[in-house]
Amino acid sequence: MAWSLGSVKSGQITAASAPKVAAAAVVVVVVVVVVVVVVVVVVVVVVVAVLLVVAVVVVFAGVLLL
Repeated sequence: MAWSLGSVKSGQITAASAPKVAAAAVVVVVVVVVVVVVVVVVVVVVVVAVLLVVAVVVVFAGVLLL
């Protein structure tokens, strides 16, 4: 009887830890996705800003040359 209770307890611990492991994996995946999205957005913003600066410089240079 005691052995069966012990096995049931260990089984419950394993079953209880499985959702925690799955939740941890989901959290890690979500964090990685968020970090990647943030990096991509920052890169896009920087590229757009650089292109805008270049465009403004070209326009000003064109106006000055004219």
